[in-house]
Amino acid sequence: MNTRLLLGCLAAGALLAAQGAFASEIKIANVGDMRSAIPAGATDPGTQVPQVQIYEGLLTWREDGSVAPMLAADMPEVSDDGLTYTFTLRDGLTFHDGTPVTAKSVAKTWNWYLDPKNSWVCRSYFDGSGKVKITAVEPVSDLQIAFKLAQPAPQLLTQMARTDCQEGAIMAESMVDSPQRPTVPIGTGPFKVESIRPGQDITLVKFDKYKSRTEPTDGFAGKKEALVDKITMVIIPDPAAASAALLAGNIDLWARIDLNYVKSLANARHQGRQLGHAVDLYACLPDRTGIAHERRPAPRDQLRDRPASHGRCADRGQGHRQLDHRAGFLAILPRPGEGGLRL
Repeated sequence: MNTRLLLGCLAAGALLAAQGAFASEIKIANVGDMRSAIPAGATDPGTQVPQVQIYEGLLTWREDGSVAPMLAADMPEVSDDGLTYTFTLRDGLTFHDGTPVTAKSVAKTWNWYLDPKNSWVCRSYFDGSGKVKITAVEPVSDLQIAFKLAQPAPQLLTQMARTDCQEGAIMAESMVDSPQRPTVPIGTGPFKVESIRPGQDITLVKFDKYKSRTEPTDGFAGKKEALVDKITMVIIPDPAAASAALLAGNIDLWARIDLNYVKSLANARHQGRQLGHAVDLYACLPDRTGIAHERRPAPRDQLRDRPASHGRCADRGQGHRQLDHRAGFLAILPRPGEGGLRL
């Protein structure tokens, strides 16, 4: 996928609450409606920005570009002939509708993906059009699932972790069994859908039964923790309107900044703080995954309007606050002594 889903993020200073308190709700500008409830059913940013909060797959990516387990307890066992990959699910996982995540639900999702009549956009990566051909996805036990291949294909794991395919996210069985195309996504992520108002907003709320991994956050892998109760994604297709809404305090984050507005926002003041210090939208990239769906930083000679005073993401000594979009959640890294927000 060539589209950079998140080119940059800017946080209003008001989000950094005094005395270290976390905001209970944030409002984010989203470039459009969620055009599909199916993982990667549409690959536009308006769809994938909310979906990354809602869905998870068996595998994901570490910051160094290696594949890591997410819903899977560990990396799969591979048969000696290279034709069978057996995953074991983490125990106690739950979908947003309260149903358990089982090998059966994983098989249902993947067989839905592979069925030609469903026209899943990423099916060609797994149907033999390339080097990977999945011939069967079958439950082995309640928590074990086997992927069977027509021929050995080590590329299977990296294809399954593709972020433009929403990492082959697992859907609740009620979505797969629905006689109609589902309109509300039901996944396993740290946030679930509360409401969708086309043309207005998408509201996500903290999923209280979310079971995070325990490893430290590493790229999209490891621990995720929701530290806000609600995310309201306000539909604002026009970048001028998004810029105005940010400056007026009507939204807290602009998760896909139009580069034409970076300089004006950097010079603006809102509630006594310089918005330009909220993020160095490219300096974070060498040390952190700052752009979802694209693992590598943009070449420095292609960057525009990047304030020269900003240091690298790892350099917090200069007091910059950064917004980092990774592992399916957002983080505002506070200046020393200030509160922060991570979701």
